[in-house]
Amino acid sequence: NKYTTPDSISINHYLRQMVDLGIKYCFIEVSSHGISQHRIEGLNFSGGVFTNITHDHLDYHGTFAHYRDVKKHFFENNLKVLLHSVF
Repeated sequence: NKYTTPDSISINHYLRQMVDLGIKYCFIEVSSHGISQHRIEGLNFSGGVFTNITHDHLDYHGTFAHYRDVKKHFFENNLKVLLHSVF
């Protein structure tokens, strides 16, 4: 696949295969492009790790603020339960 984060149908296909093989945990890199293009829609996350923020993707996001906000969106909207239980 040419994307860091595949589309949600492909991700669910891979997750189904993993479950069928008895795999209980999965770690996935979620790119800012994947978040912005809704490639993780419908997935439930138990945790998240913020690894970096650089000026690498400004060609896609336009501004650093938009790039930052897309990454922030993942944590605010996909990890609500986790964040509320921690804070």
